[in-house]
Amino acid sequence: TDWFWTFGDAYSSAEQWPMHSYQNAGTYEVCQTVSNAYGEDTWCRDINVQEPVGAWQVERSGIRLDLAPNPTSGTLHIYWGQNTPEKVFIYNSVGEAAQTLKPMEHSTGLETNMAKLAPGVYFVRAFKEGETYKVAKLMLIR
Repeated sequence: TDWFWTFGDAYSSAEQWPMHSYQNAGTYEVCQTVSNAYGEDTWCRDINVQEPVGAWQVERSGIRLDLAPNPTSGTLHIYWGQNTPEKVFIYNSVGEAAQTLKPMEHSTGLETNMAKLAPGVYFVRAFKEGETYKVAKLMLIR
């Protein structure tokens, strides 16, 4: 069996399970072609890569975002103290939103089940007034 991936940004791979990082935000068509002695099949999907997130982003003063346990293998507790975000997004390593959470008003945290997501690196991003105010890195393990 042979595999061939195209990532929509002039890069490709012949690995079965490739890793790929995008240099810019945007929508990309990712295609996988699998072939063997009986023929070939191609599957494509558009993915939306968000602007890069990580420790280099400036956070607003006095706002926290704590994750516990980190790494996790199931239930994740997210704490933010007194400044409740309007939304919390959990993104996978290619920038796809894996979960969207809506905290209750005046809450100091929430918990979410991560067990159905694939192991890997995720980014938890809190929004308030339409802007990112905190980003934290999360490891999901099995």
